[in-house]
Order: sequence, then C-alpha cells, then structure tokens
Amino acid sequence: MYYYFITGTSRGIGKSLAEAILKRTNVHLTGISRTNEITDNSFRFAELDLSNTAEVQAWEFPEVTDAKKIFLVNNAGAIGHVKPVGAVDNESFQRLFNVNLTAPCI
Repeated sequence: MYYYFITGTSRGIGKSLAEAILKRTNVHLTGISRTNEITDNSFRFAELDLSNTAEVQAWEFPEVTDAKKIFLVNNAGAIGHVKPVGAVDNESFQRLFNVNLTAPCI
C-alpha cells in the first residue's frame, strides 16, 4: 500500500494532485486542509488550519504498518493580499509565515 499525505487538497494543485493519485490502485491518501470536496474510498480528510500552529502541533500522523512507501507533499501555501509591505498588518504576516514556513517545519 502506498500512503500519501497532501496539504492543501481543498482546491487548485493539491486537489488535482489528490484526484490524480486516487485513480491509482493500492493507495491511501490523506488530504489535509480546511475544507474538502473529495469523496473516494481511498481518501481520508483531515481538517486542519495550517495557520493555527496549536492545531498543527496537536495533529498526529496515523500509524501505518503496511506501507510500501509513504509520501508527504507540503502543497498548501498562501500569498495573502498583495500590497506594499508597510500596509500589511502583523496578523497577516503571522498567518502567512505559519502556513508557508512554520507548519511544514512542525
């Protein structure tokens, strides 16, 4: 069995990647995101807001005993509102750093 853990599967590249992988056999895919639209017997949705570091620290990968390979794809990312740096509030910077840097490190 091949196990995939992909962040940002609610839309865009992450969702497309998950849907492509789910066409294969012998896969189990966990999509990690805030929302979900994917329905497949080989898919498990893990609701997680990557901007919330307390949630990220509390989340645990499930134990896997029959894996031939395990893949982690840190796909989720955010750019926020594009404007001059001086016009961006500190909370927005913190959310962006949490999603793009802190969560993948944790």
